[in-house]
Amino acid sequence: MKKIINGVLFDTEKMELVATKTQFVETIRLYKGKSRYAIMNTQPFESCISELSENEFKELLGELNAEKYIELYGDTLEEA
Repeated sequence: MKKIINGVLFDTEKMELVATKTQFVETIRLYKGKSRYAIMNTQPFESCISELSENEFKELLGELNAEKYIELYGDTLEEA
């Protein structure tokens, strides 16, 4: 899926799919591009892409896929 947001092309076929979560009929996918982040919500008859800040991306990634978060940002984590 392609969408232009504020003059930037978000192409999910070229971005890295980092995490996926399905709940009921909705699927949430997090994507990481060269310098931008995006979330795609997919429902049976509709899909929507939105840009995320790096902090929003990290927060959602930590909730959806802790292993991938550790792989990407593990050196910044504090252990409980």
